[in-house]
Amino acid sequence: MMKTSVVPPMLALALVLPVCHGAQQDALLSTLKRVYPNTTFDAVRRSEIPGLYEVRMGSNVAYVSASRPRYFLFGHLYDASAGKDLTESRHATPSIPAPHSGVPKTTDTATLPLADAIKSTSGTGEKILVVFTDPACPYCQRLDAELAKLPDTTVYNFMLPFLGEALPQAVWCASDRQLAWQAALRGQLSAGGTSPCANPIARNRALATRLGIVGTPTLIFPSGERLEGYATADDIAPHFSAHAIATATATGKE
Repeated sequence: MMKTSVVPPMLALALVLPVCHGAQQDALLSTLKRVYPNTTFDAVRRSEIPGLYEVRMGSNVAYVSASRPRYFLFGHLYDASAGKDLTESRHATPSIPAPHSGVPKTTDTATLPLADAIKSTSGTGEKILVVFTDPACPYCQRLDAELAKLPDTTVYNFMLPFLGEALPQAVWCASDRQLAWQAALRGQLSAGGTSPCANPIARNRALATRLGIVGTPTLIFPSGERLEGYATADDIAPHFSAHAIATATATGKE
């Protein structure tokens, strides 16, 4: 009679789970590369939260659900009980600042290097708005349509490479940046469609880190007030105050 061996249930689970998780990580990585071909994805690993995976894109880190890979959560993952920054512990030089790390809560737009942004103006352009954005970010694409509805506004778009550097670089290096910017927002610009050139993308990323900006879009008004995430034109308009308009007009810095 042939002998059979019974593997204890917990041991069987331990033997199977690593293989399953490894397969799911590979599947998620393949999906991300297919859906976002202009973004360089380096690695996917399990996070401490079931179903949530840490995705490495160059020096950027995002957390993505395997079942909903269209959503990217940028920031640091903390173990509150242990008082430990799990993201920083795995990456010696994190590109995303931790909350409460002493970064400014408000920003003087007059001190920003506006020459590193793509400038769009409507009407008199007297109202100044700074936007940290990514042309590959779906909510940034939706936001731009709302910004176009704001009268007499100058918008400075600082492109960030949270979803890859190739597309922002292609926009900046195009012969007509405005046309390239609009084409990128519509998904009509190839990341390799322009020749490489000197560009401010790395400086923009360093600036965002210094200001504590961890996601796109992030809007900054002349008052220093911030508005994070997608917003409609009606949501944005009240944030312009008479004082902010006067201050921005007086500086005239580009």
